[in-house]
Amino acid sequence: CGAIYDIHANHHYTDAAPQAAAYGVLAGTDLNCSVGNNHYQNYLDEALSQGLLTEKNIDRALHRVLKARFVLGEFDDPADVPYSAIPDSELASDDHAALALRIARESMVLLKNKGKLLPLSNPVADRDGDGVAEIAVIGPNADEVVLGGYSGTPPFQISPLSGIFAKAGRDTYFKIEAESYSTQQGTQSESCDEGGLNAAYIENGDWLAFEKVAFSTGAAQLSARVASATDGGAIEVRLDQPDGPLVGTCTVSGTGGWQEWEETSCDIDGASAEGIRDLYLVFTGQSGYLFNLNWFRFVPIDPDYPPPPDGMKITYAKGCEINSDDSSNIAEAVGVAQAADVAVVVLGTNIATADEGRDREDLALPGVQEQLIREVHGVNPNTVVVLVTGFPLAIGWLEENVPAILSAWYGGQAGGTAIADVLFGDYNPGGKLTMTWYQSTDDLPDIKDYDIRPHGSQKGRTYLYFDGAPLYPFGHGLSYTTFEYQSMTIDPQTVSPGGEVLISVTVKNTGSVRGDEVVQIYTGDQQSTAVNPIKILNGFKRISLEGGQTARVIFTLPVDRLTQWDPASDQFAVEPGLFDVEAGSSSADIRLSDWLQVTEK
Repeated sequence: CGAIYDIHANHHYTDAAPQAAAYGVLAGTDLNCSVGNNHYQNYLDEALSQGLLTEKNIDRALHRVLKARFVLGEFDDPADVPYSAIPDSELASDDHAALALRIARESMVLLKNKGKLLPLSNPVADRDGDGVAEIAVIGPNADEVVLGGYSGTPPFQISPLSGIFAKAGRDTYFKIEAESYSTQQGTQSESCDEGGLNAAYIENGDWLAFEKVAFSTGAAQLSARVASATDGGAIEVRLDQPDGPLVGTCTVSGTGGWQEWEETSCDIDGASAEGIRDLYLVFTGQSGYLFNLNWFRFVPIDPDYPPPPDGMKITYAKGCEINSDDSSNIAEAVGVAQAADVAVVVLGTNIATADEGRDREDLALPGVQEQLIREVHGVNPNTVVVLVTGFPLAIGWLEENVPAILSAWYGGQAGGTAIADVLFGDYNPGGKLTMTWYQSTDDLPDIKDYDIRPHGSQKGRTYLYFDGAPLYPFGHGLSYTTFEYQSMTIDPQTVSPGGEVLISVTVKNTGSVRGDEVVQIYTGDQQSTAVNPIKILNGFKRISLEGGQTARVIFTLPVDRLTQWDPASDQFAVEPGLFDVEAGSSSADIRLSDWLQVTEK
């Protein structure tokens, strides 16, 4: 929204606002949505009068914006718009939940698995007595569902801890967002400083209703995230209607601000609430605004409740916050880890670490997270790190010392289930890195240097130009099985511009379990006369093979995909000559290679 303004005000590409407006339209930016600095509204007339663009250029942008609005049905009777007929039941439907889980699973990238520590053996599932008897779940992202910037707010969200609870044969507990109510009285929604919305402006007697909430058998707690700039109030937990059976009351104290969040909890009479019930949160207190409610969930009072069938005990300690330098809670996490067979430490970032308008100063884990993992690993070598992060991290110490590392990204509403599925082998990870992970910021130029090619004393970056040793290369990702690349053919091997070739790669799953492999095709110009990429990803396919199964994977490569920048002609072109063609499991793990000859026209 501020991009057109930035052209002259911050990037200084031009000194004049009318030129910035003209450049934006000519480049194909059809809509400028900024409220305070809308250059199209303020300066396009002037740009037109100066001859910087034509009415035809403006008409093109206007036509495309209006077309989008017509296609969306903005100017039609709602009864004639198919989108209006989509029922509310489609929101968070079972099909959508299944898709969210599939996406989260397929996104998982296993970075390291020394000694095949993963997958963990689950005694609840295996029932052979040889599984993990006690697992410690630790870390600032263990009991959080981190959603990226501009994310929606799913009504049910499964944290890694909750997903692991389910593997132990115990009830999964969901974080329920406050604004996911079915009906309400008196409350309003307000933006939350950590993303999403919260129930705000709550006054005495207001309530929120949530349909079909699953209550665990027996005693439980309600845990809620609240903020109050006053003396707070109370949350009454009632069933079926606003004045229905009271099964718990949580006290909310003043937290010091409307966005100063704290958790409160209270016991729930689980026996009375057992089953699927409509839930009412009724708010009481003094006159005026009481507090804001961000989310709530139901959790067992005792981590050992109900008793797991075959004894997998789960203990939990947060250890530290994401971006804080406070290390006072690390000792508790170390004690929990020391008593367990395996420690699963969920580290990473959130949108307070980096988001739009907030860049990172380095690539390290923020806060004292590395200190946490060092101390946990010091007492329990069977340590698995799960990274819930939105971007690459420089984790050299972890790569050298921790046996197993899983990158789970910001996995959405089902991320916790997907993580647990991978940890316990119910899903074999097959995701690959879509970016290079560097050893440190020393491998990168200045943050304001946007040229990714090597120039002067600056190194190149991304897999295209970086010739150093990355921490994890582009395309990297392990599996619980192994794949053998057996053969590759290129037909034809000599081709002219405008033509195409077929690349065939034979891959075999040489392990005993089903797994996914992403077969990657890279090309590189052997005879380039310019500074061109070391190699370019020019095709990839994800295949799923049973143990021992073989597949032939075919790629169509148009010669135009070999186009590169030619400084001499100041344009993109296909340079005749020899090209390397490589097939592999990552940009650095090349299994097969051959050549392709491109002739003159």
